[in-house]
Amino acid sequence: MIYKYLKWKCILIILVFSFIVKGAENFQQCAYNPRISSVIDGRESISQWSRNNSLYISPYKLNIKKEMYTVIDVRSKTQYKNYHIKNSYNIPKFKLTTSTIFKGKNVVLVGKGNDYRYLEDLLKKLLEKNYKTVSILDGGIDFWKSKIAGLRPSLDEYNISSLDVLLKEDNSNWIIIDSTKNPKLNKYFNHILSIDNDKLMNPVAFSNSLFANGQMINNILLVLNKNNDFERLHNLWTESLGHNIYMIEVGKLLVATNSLIKKQRAVTYKKRADGAKMTCLM
Repeated sequence: MIYKYLKWKCILIILVFSFIVKGAENFQQCAYNPRISSVIDGRESISQWSRNNSLYISPYKLNIKKEMYTVIDVRSKTQYKNYHIKNSYNIPKFKLTTSTIFKGKNVVLVGKGNDYRYLEDLLKKLLEKNYKTVSILDGGIDFWKSKIAGLRPSLDEYNISSLDVLLKEDNSNWIIIDSTKNPKLNKYFNHILSIDNDKLMNPVAFSNSLFANGQMINNILLVLNKNNDFERLHNLWTESLGHNIYMIEVGKLLVATNSLIKKQRAVTYKKRADGAKMTCLM
């Protein structure tokens, strides 16, 4: 009887000791974990997504053979009313994915020209719904308006104030040209091109070295100082190059980028902290 008592007592002591040791290890891990305490680097937090060139249709091809395609504009009603491709339909994403009207058509999706990731996601969903063929208009409505329709857009349409699309969507497909040579920009963008301010007046000089994306239409972001002539530069670059030209003042770019990075760091820290809590409970 005494033997059994001592045996169970020893087993109990061993179990309690093991629990204490395990708890101490978990406490140490919760007290300091470099993976949890650290935050992601600015560059790594910016999207590295890149578009699939095979999913796009040239605006020149669409313009010649427009009768062969059903053009669907997924922008807002306001944007569509301001300007749209003739005979195109304005249908929001949620209606398009539940409709069966266009399943047998050769569908071309039209966005602004800087929302390709959103459109590629939509394209995949439509193909999953057994749509016949779906493609995306390269350059979007911005390129169509300026190059196909030959209309001069207002400066506000190309003066970027919100960087959500640039930083979260297809940042890797943008060509960012910085004439301010602000060293802080290199913290967030690893493919930025710094040039002298006076070279802004000769955009053709960059055409051969910049555009290695074949026949695809690129989005170019000019980072400018407050004292630059935004309208003159936009007209010059738009007329000289067959690409979408956007602009932003360097101060706004830094503020918007810092804000986004802080939000992403907070989300990352929370995820890691939640992971640590789960470890502590084990």
